[in-house]
Parts: sequence; C-alpha cells; structure tokens
Amino acid sequence: MKRATTLIIGLQKIALASSASGQGLVAWGIGAGDCIGSPNRGQCQIPLRAVGITAIATGFQHSLAIKSDGSLLAWGDNEFGQCAVPENLPMIKAVACGDYHSLALRLDGQCVTWGQEWAPLPNDLSAIVGIACGGAHNLAMNESGTVVAWGYNASQQCDIPATIGSIRQLAGGAGHSLALRTDGTVSAWGSNDYGESDPPAELADAVMVDGGGMFSAALRTNGTVLAWGYRWDPSGNDVPPDLANVTQISCGAMHILALHDSGHVSAWGNPFECATYVPGALSGVRPGVLEVSAGTFYSIVRVEWECQADLDQNLMVESGDLSILLLNFGSSPISNPGDVDGNLDIDSGDIGLILLSFGPCVE
Repeated sequence: MKRATTLIIGLQKIALASSASGQGLVAWGIGAGDCIGSPNRGQCQIPLRAVGITAIATGFQHSLAIKSDGSLLAWGDNEFGQCAVPENLPMIKAVACGDYHSLALRLDGQCVTWGQEWAPLPNDLSAIVGIACGGAHNLAMNESGTVVAWGYNASQQCDIPATIGSIRQLAGGAGHSLALRTDGTVSAWGSNDYGESDPPAELADAVMVDGGGMFSAALRTNGTVLAWGYRWDPSGNDVPPDLANVTQISCGAMHILALHDSGHVSAWGNPFECATYVPGALSGVRPGVLEVSAGTFYSIVRVEWECQADLDQNLMVESGDLSILLLNFGSSPISNPGDVDGNLDIDSGDIGLILLSFGPCVE
C-alpha cells in the first residue's frame, strides 16, 4: 500500500474567515510527494505564483498555466527548456504540452513553441484559433478551418488526411492525432498499433476528443464517454459503466480524467503511481473542480471552493496513517512536510492553512 500524495498548492491570499472563497490547483501522481516511486521533476509542485489561473496543460513531466492577465507559468522538468517561457511573451489564450516541449497560442492568432524541437514552426502559420500537442508533434487550426501539423512524424501523425472535413477541435496522442468534425464524427491518423486511430463507427455525436499513450477518448452529447485503442481491462470495459454527466475529458499516458457537471472528478485506467487516485478531499470541495488535465503519469485540476472555517488560530491535525494536503493562502514558501506520522501542530498566523486528510492510495 502506498500512502496518499502530499501536495503543496499555491493559492490566492484571501481573508481567513467563514464563507471565504478561493481558487487553486491540485495535483497528484508522479511528482507530488510520498506516493512517488519514479522520477520527480517537480511537475506537481504548484508554484506559489499560481493564482488567478484560467487554463492548465500537462505534459510528460512539466506543466503550464495561463493567468488571468494572459501571462504564463511553467514548472517541472526543464531539461530541454520546455519550462523556459520566452521573455516578453504577449498575452496567451491557449496552451498545450508535448512530452518535452510547450506550445502557446497568442491573442493575435500566432503560435509560439519552445523546448525540444523536432521541426521548426511553419512560416505561414497565422490566424490560428485552436492548438494541440502530441508527444512530439503539434497541431493547429486556423480561422478558415485549415489544419496544420508539424514535428516528429515517424507514424505519419503530421500527415493530415485529405478527408479531414470541417473541424471543431484538435487533439494529440503519443504518436497519433485526432480531429473532431463539426458534425460530431472523429477523424484520427498516425500510430495505430492498438486501434487508437480507429474511431468506433457508432461515434457520431462527439463534443470533445483527446488522445492518450495508445488510446483515444471522446465525450458525447449525452455526457457519456467512449474510449478505443489499448484496453487496460481484459474484458474491454475500460470506461466505468455508470459514468454520466461528464463535461470534460483529458487523457494521460495510461489514464483518463472526467469532469462531471457536479464539479467532481472521475479517473480510471492503469493505476501506475496513483495516477487514477482522485484525492478524497476534492469530493467535499464546493463549487468544485473547474478543469482537469491529465499528464503522462500525473494529474492537475483547477478548483474553486468556499471556505467554511475560521482559521485564525492554531490548528492541531492528527494524521495517523493519512497524508496531509496543505492549501497555502499566503506568499511565503512552505516546505513539503513529507510523511507525517504523528500530530502536526501548525500556527496559521498571517499565512493561513487548510489541512485536508486523504485516504490511502492502494495499487
């Protein structure tokens, strides 16, 4: 049994009073604390500057977030410069992460990319309205509906089909690409070892698509999810049978996140390093989760809540065998307490903390 993840989350400083509200980011999986047995490049260590976040994206071991002022935050692995956000970057309206590179869409419809470069940015790329990243390739759609792809192309993931049609949304998997047509059907191309580029014939009502490591998924108009490609369950039942009222999906390497209209999150797939373990504390947060993003073996969600406790006092929390989630409302860094086996006495002072206990993560 592995313990639940210990997370440090940067949040906007607010008055620590009854019924106060706030927003922040929550992360779990590889890179988030004592649940980890694999390399940790800090992809889950949310910066304290991560306040006023309006959109998030996740890659292999790095993460991006757009702030309300259009500026961009990046954290995690920076071996190839994927977190080295260009200086003087204009306001950003969309971001996407590959394994080792980052892609941003500016308000003026121009794209900017940095990190590992498999192919240069096309010179004629302009008036872009939608972007997506695969593992090592990029997709973009301009205002006339033309789709452009560039990057690593060993599986022909950058070879746009002639029959692609009128497109509403793009998505990338590890070695394949997907396009959601305006009529609700899906086009897919690239790697197809497990059928990840073969959308089911009955899929004609999709409203969102995404690609994972060796699989693909689509959100349908009725709030259900359809997945195809690699199956984790030998029976082929890789989507929870009672999954309903879904408003957003996101695919990692071997797991899927689903955001429900109630604000809670479902996750399923391969439970490697607790990737499918949704922190129990999220179920009690209201209004709830606003956005989900599945990284390779980790997850980040954007959450909003109302604080019902007066924290202007010392807090005594007995962790026992549970890990602790710390929500930081101040600007002072708080070190990761690691595994807490006894009582934890924290003086909220001018920083203010909320402590939530997670249950155990079982593989």
